[in-house]
Amino acid sequence: EALLVGAGAFKVDRARMIDKLSRFQTGDPEAFLLPWLRLAVASGATKIELSRRETGLEIHFDGKPLAARFCEDPFEALVGEEDSDGEARRHRHLAWGLLHLLPLSPRAVLGFSGGARILVEPKGVEKKHWVDPAPKLGTALRVIFDGWDADLRAARCLERAREAWGLADCELSVDGKPVAAWEPRPGVGTRFSAPGVRGGFYKEEKDVFHAARLYWLGAFVCEENPATLPTGWACRLDYDGLVPDASLSKVHKDSAFTAAGGAARGEFDRLAAEGKLGSGVLRPTAFTKTGLTSALAGAVLSFAAFAAAETARPDLAWAAAGAYIVTTTAVLGLLARWTLARLRGRRNPFKP
Repeated sequence: EALLVGAGAFKVDRARMIDKLSRFQTGDPEAFLLPWLRLAVASGATKIELSRRETGLEIHFDGKPLAARFCEDPFEALVGEEDSDGEARRHRHLAWGLLHLLPLSPRAVLGFSGGARILVEPKGVEKKHWVDPAPKLGTALRVIFDGWDADLRAARCLERAREAWGLADCELSVDGKPVAAWEPRPGVGTRFSAPGVRGGFYKEEKDVFHAARLYWLGAFVCEENPATLPTGWACRLDYDGLVPDASLSKVHKDSAFTAAGGAARGEFDRLAAEGKLGSGVLRPTAFTKTGLTSALAGAVLSFAAFAAAETARPDLAWAAAGAYIVTTTAVLGLLARWTLARLRGRRNPFKP
C-alpha cells in the first residue's frame, strides 16, 4: 500500500495513508509521542529526551536499537505476521505513533537507530535533502512540521507527553528539564508491585468512588475501574496484559483487565491490614476560587481601610499609609505562601 524507494527510505502516499489511518481509527493526533515513549520503554531505555527543534521536535532514547527491517518499512509491524522474538510487537509503537501523527501534516519524519535510517514523507517524495538527527542516546526520531504554527504544534505535543508520563523506571526530560515519574508523597500514598501489575494507592479529597488511572509502558491511557476501592481512594495502575483499542485511549475489558483489578484490590487489602496505606490526602496542584478570593479580598479590604482612614482624618494619613503598607505586605506574604503550598501539591493551602 506504499512505495518503498531504496534502502531505509519509506515514501508514503498521503491519500493511501489517510485510508489506512481511518481504518485504524486513531485518536488524538497531538498524543503521537505517547506510543514513542512506550517504544522507548519497551526497548529497555533508561533515559528519554524530548526537545523542540526548528519547525519540529525530536525524541532520543537509549536501549535496544530499532530493527533495520522496521526502519525500512515502519508499518510492517502492523500488517506483517507476528514473530517469535516479539520484535513486531515492540515496533508496533513506532507505527502507531506515525499513524497518530499524520493528521498534523508533518513534512517529514527522520530517524536513525543502530545504523538504520528512517525517512517517512507523508506528502510524497520532495527530493529534499533532510538532515538526519544525531542519535546521541542510540535512537533518534525527528518530526518536521509545516506552516507558521509549527513551533506551537510541537510545543503542544511535548506538553501532552509531559502530562501523560507516569509509572516508569526510566528518566524523561523535556527541553532539558526532568519530568518525574509519579510517586505518592510520604504519608499520602503507597506504591505497590505484584506479579504483572504495579502502581500506587492514594486518597483524594472527595469521598466518592474514583476510577483508576491506567498506564501502559509508562504513558497514560485512560481512566477505568478494574478494581473497586473504598470511597475516597484512588489508584494509578500499570499491568502487563493491558490491551488498548485502535485509538490508544481506551482499554479492552478482557480477562487481563479483570485479573489486574483483582490483583490491585488484593494489594490494597494487604497494605490496609498491615497499616501501610498513607493517611493523608493528595491535594493536586490547581487554582481554587477559595484561595484566590481570600487573597484578593484581603487586598481590597486593606485598601478600603486606608481610603476610609484618609477621608475621615486627613491629618493622620501618614499613620493610615503605614498601616496600609503593613497590611499589603502581609497579604503579599500570604499570596507567596499560598503559591509555594500550591506548588507542593496542596489544592487549597488555606485549609488545614
